[in-house]
Amino acid sequence: MTPFQQREKRVRLSFVLLLSWLSLAAGPLIAQGSNPEQACLYSFVVGGRALRAAPCIDEDPLGFAKNVDLARVIRAFSIRPELIRFRGCDGGLFSTAEEHVSGSSQATIRYVISYPSDAQNDFLAPITHELAHVLQIEMAGGLEPLRDSLASKRIELGADFLTGIIFSFALKEARLGEFQHNLSLMGLYRDSASKAHGSPTQRTSAFRRGVFFNFARVSMSFPRASQEFQANIYGEIVAVP
Repeated sequence: MTPFQQREKRVRLSFVLLLSWLSLAAGPLIAQGSNPEQACLYSFVVGGRALRAAPCIDEDPLGFAKNVDLARVIRAFSIRPELIRFRGCDGGLFSTAEEHVSGSSQATIRYVISYPSDAQNDFLAPITHELAHVLQIEMAGGLEPLRDSLASKRIELGADFLTGIIFSFALKEARLGEFQHNLSLMGLYRDSASKAHGSPTQRTSAFRRGVFFNFARVSMSFPRASQEFQANIYGEIVAVP
């Protein structure tokens, strides 16, 4: 058995364990996903013409802004670090939002990534997923253009796919099984929901396709990889319930 086949075997086992965990946790996952204001990219908007924002008192209690692994992810995505603000929320979920910041000459957009303040050691995968949303927003030219161009499930599965690429590309020291488990896969994944995230099976599949995606084939370009996912890979994934 080649090293690649051995790794593939370990990945398949990790998926089986992950899906077993998800089946045991299905009740809580659905309950938490029933609130649209806690649904990842659609959680809230801060500033400008914003609606209600999630109540958060803390700034960045776990110091994610100084985390070495997250800095590596931000660099790999070519995101300007000064555009990212982390904030902890008691009882909250991982989410991404735009924040309108008034500058000396014109208003600028910054991205707020919120996280449960008790995230502790299981933060890397879901925060990487949220940073993938930032990349998607940047590529689309804004949050609203992204929402106008892609349905929620396409956005969320696309972020899972990009998370898989980053795992293979920039987080090689992370343990794959733990990374998949900590991705959590929480959110609205019912097909009837306007803010659907995809089923647990579809989300693990999107992540797995990212892990083994031949990034060099698209010249190490995340926009091209994202286009490849939306044009060809997404349809293959959603064909499986």
